[in-house]
Amino acid sequence: MDLLADGANLQFELMRAKPAAQLRDIPFGEMASPSRVTDNGFRVAFESGCTLLVTLDPRSGPFRAGVCTIESCDVDEPFIIVIRANLRNRTRPYFMVPGTLYGTNNADRGVIGDHPLETGSDPKLTWRGNRVKRFFSHSWHFRADHGSVPSVSANFDGRFVALGIEEASQAPSGNWVYNGLGLWTSAEHGDSISITIGALDWPGRFTSHQFRSGRVFEPLTRDTATGMSCRIGFHASLADDLFAYEPFIAAWYDRIHEPPRPGADLEIAMRDVAGALVEDGIDPEMNYFHMFMTPDGICDSVTLLAWAGVLQIARPLRRVAQWLDEQAWVDRMTDMIDRAIAESVSPDNGLFLDTVHHGKWKPNTWWPGIGQAALVNGHACYLLMKLASDTDGRPAWADTAQEVLARMVTHQRDDGRFPGGFDPEHGAPTTYETFGGCFLVAPLLLMHARATNPNARDAAIRAIEHYWNEFTRLEWVGTDMDCAGAVDSGSSYALVRALVELHRQEGGEEVLDRIGHVLHYAFTYRLGHNTRHRHAPCDWSSCGSKVTSTQNVHLDAMGGEVLEDLLYFLGQRDDSYLRRRLADSLAWARQAYNRTEAEYGWGKVGYVTEQFYHTYDYYQSYVGDGAVWVGYFPWAAGSLLNAFLVEAMGQGVTHGEGTR
Repeated sequence: MDLLADGANLQFELMRAKPAAQLRDIPFGEMASPSRVTDNGFRVAFESGCTLLVTLDPRSGPFRAGVCTIESCDVDEPFIIVIRANLRNRTRPYFMVPGTLYGTNNADRGVIGDHPLETGSDPKLTWRGNRVKRFFSHSWHFRADHGSVPSVSANFDGRFVALGIEEASQAPSGNWVYNGLGLWTSAEHGDSISITIGALDWPGRFTSHQFRSGRVFEPLTRDTATGMSCRIGFHASLADDLFAYEPFIAAWYDRIHEPPRPGADLEIAMRDVAGALVEDGIDPEMNYFHMFMTPDGICDSVTLLAWAGVLQIARPLRRVAQWLDEQAWVDRMTDMIDRAIAESVSPDNGLFLDTVHHGKWKPNTWWPGIGQAALVNGHACYLLMKLASDTDGRPAWADTAQEVLARMVTHQRDDGRFPGGFDPEHGAPTTYETFGGCFLVAPLLLMHARATNPNARDAAIRAIEHYWNEFTRLEWVGTDMDCAGAVDSGSSYALVRALVELHRQEGGEEVLDRIGHVLHYAFTYRLGHNTRHRHAPCDWSSCGSKVTSTQNVHLDAMGGEVLEDLLYFLGQRDDSYLRRRLADSLAWARQAYNRTEAEYGWGKVGYVTEQFYHTYDYYQSYVGDGAVWVGYFPWAAGSLLNAFLVEAMGQGVTHGEGTR
């Protein structure tokens, strides 16, 4: 077949589940060759007694989509169908399973600090390795809903090859089965990528950060296979760089897109979520937002200053309160911001203390090896400068941010990189390895705009060039506290925020090009379809939400933090794909909270949870596949408020300087 041009050849296999599950090596199945039926379709007949019909849409450039249907089946034991693309590569490919695997997932990088989740314990790829170890394997295969945009691709030797498959196959009877996708590397057999009808997890599954050994099949049977059908996609093109995946992801998203379920009207959503925050999101003991509460009450946990905490909630709540003319809410947030600034600056090193617990501020203990995190300090500086420019903002907020920022900037390396963390006693760098220092760049540009530091722009430009060059490798040590150093989406938010601020000040088509690439990457973590759920408290939607990181494969609301930058980009460039992605994200936010009492299994109207389990993986539940973490998280509510504000801005509704 010429569907993949010269980059790979297609191979169709029928793999019996029981014998394949017992193999320690890469499994292969019974092979069959396609026979063309029409110019837009072909049939594959296996000797075992199973026949496939593949019908294809007319070719559209390098991408071609179609439907694969099992016409008949007389196979006497459970099986899956494998469509494998054998790569014709000379060098190691860059593989991507969106939301799950980027390159090798930092397989060659060391541990940073002493993260309690075992730094970067995500699935790591050891290309053509000779054995499987805990967290490390030469090959990985996943159930298709593990991928945020269910597909697998390889970029090698100036070529790009990709396969896409729907999350599940379904028969006219209503029976359905999960599909699968993955990649295989071997010195003996070469490298390949594959999609499967029926699911295969190889060499096993991660659940709750634990590697479950043993191959897991969710197979077809003779009784269920006939009539099973799903959409599939093929892409083959030349590749000048690693961004060659972008047209494929956009085209495949277009084929599998499903909108989120309808949500509340915008003003109702604002009042629901903001009202719950004011009523139940603030710990009465310390008068700051708490980290989360469960049916047993407020949990004894630290609250972060920024990233997912006090300022990250206070700014959107304050802006929403202004939009709703709720002055009492505005005043309460203003007082909280004043107190946080007065209390959170460390007397030892002059940086922001990361967390507050029982009213006392202290350094980060979530990821103890990095000390005071550049992520939290940089994001706090950015938010304070933005707050100062919002309606009725206070210049003193920006002044404090600039004082803290000036202390951190002195540690910039000659190559432009900033530390990822700082020693709580002296403020010296603890590590440069994470992408966290990129969170200092946007506030540096805001400092330059205020004309308070003559060196701020030069430092920011050097940092942008450094982090951009690292970004183009599409594999880095991540920043988010719970990503444990794995490849993440949150790090890209820091870079796009810096690029947007640069473009606001200086313009430039190259800057817009870079913003577009970073946004395309960020949205590889975001779903464009609705996953099937076996244990859901309600019929919640996945489309428009994002996977946290390759370490934490669940959905959360943090994606709201990047939408204002996306809206800015769309005001400069007409990108229909990203515009639809924005629409998904805004619609998801309006259905992602309790619109009625206990809609998500527990809690009042306006409560928002942190973790939605769209696949088999889970962390704070006894089961995945649609369950959620039973808890109320103010930080997640803050991210939804950001989405609501962006929707209001996109509709032409503005209120004050901060929303322009």
